[in-house]
Amino acid sequence: MTDNHNYEEPEPGMNDWHVPINQNFEKIDRDIEIRDIEANIEDYEPKEGAKYEAIDSGAVYHSTGDDWILIDREVDQLNARKINNNAYISQYQGDDLGEKIENAISATNKTQETVHITPKDSGGPWSWNKDIEITNQSLEIIVSDGAKIEYTGDGWPITFDGSTDSRKRLKISGGVWKSTGEPDGWLKLKDGTHCFVSPHKVEFKNSSGGGRAINLENHNGYCELNVIEGVYTCDIGIDYIPASITNGSGTESFQGNTIRDVAINVTGDRDKGDNFAIRPRGDFRYANIRRPNMFGKAEGAVGILLDSPRMDGCVITAPQFESVSGSGHAGFKGGPNYDEFYGPTIIGGSMDLNSGASGIPWDSGKSGDGSPVKFTASGKGAAMVKTRNGNGGGPYELKMSHFGDVSVPGNVNVSGDLQKNGSDVIYLRGSTQSVKLPKQDLASINATSNEDGEIFHHNGASVIQADGVASDKAGYYVWSENDGEWKSMVEY
Repeated sequence: MTDNHNYEEPEPGMNDWHVPINQNFEKIDRDIEIRDIEANIEDYEPKEGAKYEAIDSGAVYHSTGDDWILIDREVDQLNARKINNNAYISQYQGDDLGEKIENAISATNKTQETVHITPKDSGGPWSWNKDIEITNQSLEIIVSDGAKIEYTGDGWPITFDGSTDSRKRLKISGGVWKSTGEPDGWLKLKDGTHCFVSPHKVEFKNSSGGGRAINLENHNGYCELNVIEGVYTCDIGIDYIPASITNGSGTESFQGNTIRDVAINVTGDRDKGDNFAIRPRGDFRYANIRRPNMFGKAEGAVGILLDSPRMDGCVITAPQFESVSGSGHAGFKGGPNYDEFYGPTIIGGSMDLNSGASGIPWDSGKSGDGSPVKFTASGKGAAMVKTRNGNGGGPYELKMSHFGDVSVPGNVNVSGDLQKNGSDVIYLRGSTQSVKLPKQDLASINATSNEDGEIFHHNGASVIQADGVASDKAGYYVWSENDGEWKSMVEY
């Protein structure tokens, strides 16, 4: 008897040797795989245990003894609607891409769906007109390289509402998305949590200059721990909208949100402050804005419009703002709700304003002091770290600055000497705490705007009113608001 198939081996000199040989033929008829085209399967008897492979279709059948049963199919290319809960959008019905996605979601009762958008066979863009809203459903949209999506509608193609269940997630990766109609925006996240958005490129604009990239909105819960990446060319970039604006009952919390490695081209030609790359609002504590590349391509474009009353614990690293076209640009701007005492920590970055831009890197947006650190000169090469010591208060600590003039309301702790253009202007010598102020012409200063008790170093270039008389003496003077004149301290 053979080892693998138990074929009989007749013994030498055996009288009825033909009997095991015939039994072997019966087994061979079952054991040897039948190979023919699928249409000819009925020409073969389905002996129990037999196998039939269709050489034209790749179908594999096993026999029960009564019938052939399809158990497998080998193919060079598979066209299927869904494999392991992954839906391939080209296999679904619908007049446009939005309808196809809705049909893919409704075809299953699963609470988590992955939709794959592959390039069209024609090489052209998919057309998307129908706006869809995803609720009670986790959805992942994966757009393959080379796939293009053209939105022809006038709303938001994708709205994700996570208010009913914070465990639901939205993930979008890849794709070149472009609007050809009058869109409100590309993506709206309502109370989304742990969502991930990383398109290859989004270009959404409208004729009124209000085409938005992403709205993260707080309605009835919170909108936290989301991650935004990608390249955007939009009238308005990434905006955080708290419940006080949406008229919801939510917490206004955007804590822990992350914007990283984005490139945002601001194209909305609107009044200064209305077109921005990023606007934090609500409770924006512990958030992270990392390496945002922002480009002003319209009048009054703003990089980061800070309008959150709580940004303590938030870190902005390596921000870049570059003027491309237009004027009146600002790298940073303070909004009406921004509280400078709870401002973010800003590390590094570069603000490059061209000759056509009349703005400044930091615009406080207020009539008062504005931010704890207020940039008042344009130029490249910001290198600044700001932190606040103490629990819920304490002085600001300015670690370093190479960004033009800096004014800091409140107390400042400085490690080392303050310098201007490489020369010491304020000496802090341990317990001596000596101070040296730069000389300037006090006649050129609008003294009435000074605070009472402010000290200046007059260079003697012009005559000033001091101690009740006209004087051109160089030296230190203190401004007296009560007398409306300078008071001499010491000649120098």
